Amino acid sequence: HVSAPASLLLETKGKASGVAQQSLQPAPKGEVKIFGHWKTQGSFDHVQVVLQVFDKDWKQIDYNIVADGPKTTTDWNAFRGTQTVRDDAAYVLLNLVVSGNGKVWFDDVSLAQPGAVAQNAIAPL
Repeated sequence: HVSAPASLLLETKGKASGVAQQSLQPAPKGEVKIFGHWKTQGSFDHVQVVLQVFDKDWKQIDYNIVADGPKTTTDWNAFRGTQTVRDDAAYVLLNLVVSGNGKVWFDDVSLAQPGAVAQNAIAPL
């Protein structure tokens, strides 16, 4: 982990894909900045932080890659990204999406909306 007590670990075997996700409630609107840390061990085709956006009927209306990550590293790397969430968004999922073989750690994730009262920490994954 970067900060105690723990971090999320997502492990894949072979040429597998995996996703860990967190619902953002209430759904953010407008510009959203996402911050965090990650590290990898193994061989990956991609490691991404993605905002997946749905309307009130759970129809996907957007799929935004916020950050493209390190495919191989043993050190923690900071990531940050900015996305605009549509006004008709009812549900927003923050996803860690990986494809490959190995382990990905994800820690200290938070998001901020300019003009919001305070920065919101995402519940520990």
